[in-house]
Amino acid sequence: MNRLYKQSTHYFFTLIALLISINGYSQCTDCTFTYGNGSSGRVDLNGNQNICITGNSTMSLGNVNGSGNKICIAPGVTWTTSTSMYSGIVIELYGTMKASSLSGNGNMIINVHESGKLEFSGSSIPRDFTINNSGVVEFTKNGTITVQAKINNLTPTSRILAKAGEATLLQFHQNMVDNYGIIDVMNLENSDTKGFE
Repeated sequence: MNRLYKQSTHYFFTLIALLISINGYSQCTDCTFTYGNGSSGRVDLNGNQNICITGNSTMSLGNVNGSGNKICIAPGVTWTTSTSMYSGIVIELYGTMKASSLSGNGNMIINVHESGKLEFSGSSIPRDFTINNSGVVEFTKNGTITVQAKINNLTPTSRILAKAGEATLLQFHQNMVDNYGIIDVMNLENSDTKGFE
């Protein structure tokens, strides 16, 4: 009886671990391209294509054409990108995205989910972006960061951070900031913005 109990317990915990693992990556589905640990290189998107990043990656985007393109970063994964030009892309961020530049034309949406983090080291985010934050958006530059993007800080636990040093100035410019969470910054300027809601 004791042996049967131990064996059943072992199978039970193995099943639980498997289900947790599957659930962790189940957010990133319908993948046209999948990039795992150590992946790099460049990929082009041509409309209605999905990139799933399931392991730490430095993959970059080449040409982005058409609409309906999506990038999904799985939980526990870090995507460090040098790509700066995005066009009509939705980024589903369950892991971490480290970017030094965000620019583009057309509507770009970054959905930072509860387990997600956008770590931005650049100096500006243009108005073409909408950032829907339920996790963490962290500005890591020790200097002026101009944000023209529409930011929705959606939940009481979602956070916007800008605390790299005393010279850090987070400057919201031209777009509404909907804040239902926490904004923790060294210095804040609301410049020509429609205001906070």
